[in-house]
Amino acid sequence: PLHNAIASVAVAEAPKNSPGFIRVAANNQYFIDGNTGVGYFALGPNVAWANESSVQDYYGRSLPLLQQAGINYVRIWFGPSVTSRSSFSSLQLQLQFNQVNESHAENVDFLMSELEKTGIRALFALESYNSLCYDEKAYCRWADSVYNTANGGPLTAPDQFFTDPTAIQSFKDYVRYVVARWGGAISVMTWQFF
Repeated sequence: PLHNAIASVAVAEAPKNSPGFIRVAANNQYFIDGNTGVGYFALGPNVAWANESSVQDYYGRSLPLLQQAGINYVRIWFGPSVTSRSSFSSLQLQLQFNQVNESHAENVDFLMSELEKTGIRALFALESYNSLCYDEKAYCRWADSVYNTANGGPLTAPDQFFTDPTAIQSFKDYVRYVVARWGGAISVMTWQFF
């Protein structure tokens, strides 16, 4: 279960000349790079998920190209597949209720490394509405949701996600796991829950 998956990690301080976390400046509302004091304007696409054979192939090739084009920010989903193509779920961390898929977590480790190499910051969408709405709506995947009782989850309907104590605790544990594992990466600029 996720609540047992949290481990402690050692974090070294970044050198003073390295970019720091993006922060809001004390004297204005604009984003400022934490260590250098340089202003930051986020510019980039929603790359969502790898749409090729592997995370390594896709991000290993596309992130340097985005960097060369002046992109400094991307949006990436850890949520479920919204198509039948299996490569779309290569960053989906929960393939079973209340469990993190370690090989997919290693894909995220690789992605974080590539983001750091390129200096690109990211918004990470941790979940998507797709797994929490009925399948008759566009892009909805309730039938495949890890929260669905048909797949080992605790819910018989998507709207129970927001009221069911087991689902709520599991999502809290999932967020805690993600932040504990990757929250120290300067590539993480923002989190999106849905």
